[in-house]
Order: sequence, then structure tokens, then C-alpha cells
Amino acid sequence: MSSGTRLNVRPSLLRSPVPRLLPGFAIFLLSFGAIAIVEGIYDRYHVLDQTNTLFDADPNKVLVNFSTSWGNDTYFRHPWVDFVFSIPVRASAKVHCQVFGCDTARARRLLGLVITPVFGGVKNVLLYIIFTEIGLTPASASLLCAVNLLAFSSLTIGSIPETFPVSSTMVVLFVALMVTSLDRPRDWRMGYWIAAGAFATGITVTNVVPLVICFFWSRRRGQKHPTIRAVRDTMYVAAATVMLTFAVAAVASRLSSGTMIGLLPSAERGDFGRTSPGTSAPEQIAIDLADAFVPVIQPQIVPNRFPQNELDPAAVSVLDFGLTYANRRLNGLTSIAWTGTSLALVALGAYRASQGTEAWKSLAYVSMALLAFNVGVHLVFYLHDMYLYSLDWEVPLLFMLAGLMRKSGTRSYTGLVIAIVVGSAFASYYALSPLINAAGQLQK
Repeated sequence: MSSGTRLNVRPSLLRSPVPRLLPGFAIFLLSFGAIAIVEGIYDRYHVLDQTNTLFDADPNKVLVNFSTSWGNDTYFRHPWVDFVFSIPVRASAKVHCQVFGCDTARARRLLGLVITPVFGGVKNVLLYIIFTEIGLTPASASLLCAVNLLAFSSLTIGSIPETFPVSSTMVVLFVALMVTSLDRPRDWRMGYWIAAGAFATGITVTNVVPLVICFFWSRRRGQKHPTIRAVRDTMYVAAATVMLTFAVAAVASRLSSGTMIGLLPSAERGDFGRTSPGTSAPEQIAIDLADAFVPVIQPQIVPNRFPQNELDPAAVSVLDFGLTYANRRLNGLTSIAWTGTSLALVALGAYRASQGTEAWKSLAYVSMALLAFNVGVHLVFYLHDMYLYSLDWEVPLLFMLAGLMRKSGTRSYTGLVIAIVVGSAFASYYALSPLINAAGQLQK
């Protein structure tokens, strides 16, 4: 690539000297600590002990996947979840307890609780890399990291043992690989993409789609390959990723449980297709998009359909209620105004990003594709409480909002981003307080 055509992207932080990585290390520590504190609060009040306490999430089941589930049968939607974390967690807990003496089961659980804060910290570091890569100052990049950290979706689904925080981090990694390949004379090797793609697809099979979107764009616009060649390489990477994912899952499943039946696709839809009376998928998606960062539309506390610890049926149920958006409607002035305002801010940010350098344009267009994919999936497969999937669109929404920080002449909308950070913190506290207070009352 000649100097005349080199894209206007900063040298990659993934290849930077140690001093430039220090801000990322600080961001990791702050993010890890904040998520661990929120997760600890949930654990203290037994929010993690049951199904559907937070927007239909299953932290009680996933915590077992993370910490102790080696030996269970793997399954199609999440083919690596039952072993990719539990094997190192079990080994670490065993060694630690043999050396220092401790309860192995408790050690496994504590290590399982660490996984979400680790991935949350990594996600924010990757975001910092992306934002500085496309030309933002460290201060502006850090402000956008604060938006991510204090987003309502991050303080709820992103702060509990679930597959969604891990998947969200992997999608950000795909975007980081794409953005940091735009100024390279040679693209990242396919092996990096396949390895990252296999891990992400092993967590949730639909993650192969973000991989395809980001890889294709890096080939077509970053490396300027012809469309046919970019499509061919993308098909190769996608196929290799899927084969590696299920080959590893098949071996692990065979060794752990002796069967691979669970890896076969199932026609059973489970909760997919389940709706709430008087609501629709587009209406629910609009509410969830609006409340991804600042939850002005307040969630409701409703009776829990599963008021029992399913992993220990003999235990006394601790919480008989949960937080949900499933019954909310766009039938009030506040909800309609806030939804319109939120979508307008995202649209403004996306427009400003699309008017910038090639890196900004790439971030905007890829984000639009990611958002369209996730919205399209949930328009077809409508879940009872779709805020459970809010981290899927929090990432592309954040990248679009980042366009507000792009300076065009002397104009930027940094004040709006600061307002989102402050609004997220206060509104999230207000939205979560009734749930925490009600849970606290039961502990007295």
C-alpha cells in the first residue's frame, strides 16, 4: 500500500510499547473492580442463585458451567461452555486447596465468579484500543469506556455469570482485529481470526456472524481485496471456525460424558417465540435499545416463574420476584420521548462517524451491520424478555455513539457523552434499587 493510499489510522496499540499500554492496564483494573463489586452485591442478595431474577438470565446454571460442569454433555447453542472455563477452574482450585487448604467447591465457585469481571475488563481495554486507534484522545477513549462500564446492560447482564459478557467481549475483539488491520501492509493471519472465532462460536454459535462481518470488512476495505476474493476468504474462515469449534466440542464431549448427542441441533425452541400479552417484538426491541445505557424507562419487579433454586431443590427459595421489561409498553410520553431521543443520538453519532476517515467509516458501517443482524434475529426469534440480549446491541450502539466524539472542525458532542455517563450511573442506581432493597428485606 503506497503512502498516498495509507489509511488514516493510528499505530496499533496491540503492537505498542509498554508505556502506551499503561492506560489500558488501569482501565482493566477499574473495570474488573467495578464489575466484581456489582457481581458481589448480586451474590450477597442471592440474585445469582435463581433463574430469571434479572431479565430471564440463568446465572445459577452458567456459574456451574463456568466452575464445575466438566463431565456434563455439551450442547449445540453453547458447545464450549461446559468445559472451556471449568477445566482450568477445577485444576486451579484443586492445586490451590492442596497447597493452602480450603474447601474445593467454594474455591471453584469463587473462581467461576471471577470470569465475568475478567472479560469485562478485557472488553474495556479492547474498546480503549479501538477508540485510540481511530484517532480519539486517551481522555475521549476513556470517557467512552466509562459509557460502556456504567451502561445499564453492563450493570445487569454484564455483571453476572452468563455467556453474554463473554460473547460481547469477543465481538469487540473482532472489531479490534478489523480496525487494527486497516493500516497494516499485511492483514492479521487467518489463524488469529479462526482461533478467536472458534472461542467465540464455542461460547455461542451465532457469534460466527459477527466474525464473518468483521473479517469480510477487514479484507475488502482494509486490504482492498476484490469482493470475490474477500468473500472466498471469509467463507474459508467461517468454515474453518465452525469445524474447529465442533471438533473440539466433540472430543471434549466424548471424553467427559461419553456422548456427543447434545451437539446436534434441536428443533425445540424453548423460550424462543414466547411473548407477553399486548406486546410485540419491535416494541420490546425499541425499549431495549433505548435503555441499553440510560434506563429512563423503568423495569418492573414481577413474580418469578421459577421461585426456587433449581440446582438445589431442597433449599428454601430466596427470591420469588425478578426484574423485567417484558410487560413494558411505549404508551407514555416519557417512554416514547426517551426512545426517540436515544435512537436520534445513535443516528447522529453513526452519521458523524460515517463522514470521517476510513477507520471511522468502517466502524460505523460494521456497527450498523452488527445491529441489523441482532435486531433481525430477535424480530424472528422473539423471547419473553429480550433485555437479556441487550449486550448484543450495546456494542454496536456504543460504536455509533462514539461518532459524537469525532471532531469535525471545532465541533464535537463530548457534553452529550458525559451526560450519558452521568445519566447511566444515576438511572441505573435508581432502576436497580427496588430489586436490591426487596432482596435485602428478605435477608432480615
